[in-house]
Amino acid sequence: MDNIEGFIKNCDILVLNIPPKFRSPEDTDYLKNLSTIHSLVKERVKRIILISTTSVYRDTPSNIICTENNRYLDTNEKAKILSEAEDIFFKAKAGENVVLRLGGLIGEDRHPAKFVSGKELSNPSAPVNLIHREDCIGAIKCVIESNCGNEIFNVVYPSHPLKSEYYLRSCKNFGLPPPFINDSLVSKGKIVSSEKIQRALNFKFTHPIG
Repeated sequence: MDNIEGFIKNCDILVLNIPPKFRSPEDTDYLKNLSTIHSLVKERVKRIILISTTSVYRDTPSNIICTENNRYLDTNEKAKILSEAEDIFFKAKAGENVVLRLGGLIGEDRHPAKFVSGKELSNPSAPVNLIHREDCIGAIKCVIESNCGNEIFNVVYPSHPLKSEYYLRSCKNFGLPPPFINDSLVSKGKIVSSEKIQRALNFKFTHPIG
């Protein structure tokens, strides 16, 4: 943050992607740091696009459908911090800024199957909420070009196979050991809807999650 003024010089739109490091003791001032950044940039850029996450929504045994307009926000400490981070930018400059809640990220060199391979898969009957990196970039470009503001959009590929089906298939495709499916406990999950960004901005997903 030492040279943030020079960094944003002549910047009209700032895309801000600073995920919290919940497991790091050094990141206890996450909200304070975001507030500081906001105070430094709010009068110097026209619009901020904040990258958030679908982790703000809670999981339930009924796999509820989560949209930007409902209040299915989680109440755990991590989700509260994420929601407060959104509020710093969304409420402070109404009419200007946009929040994008992204699903789990996949890409050519990044796939969550690699993290669950050979391990116990939690909530196997929950649906997946994933997004390809190229569609993330496409959504950001779409928001910039649309000139929309004061909006929250979910960005999740509109296909939600069960985690057990998806990760078993993905591990097989990658030639990886399958995860261990433990269905002794009731699975909790959610379906995050991306209908709003498709309808409002005519955004089209182009990279299936596999």
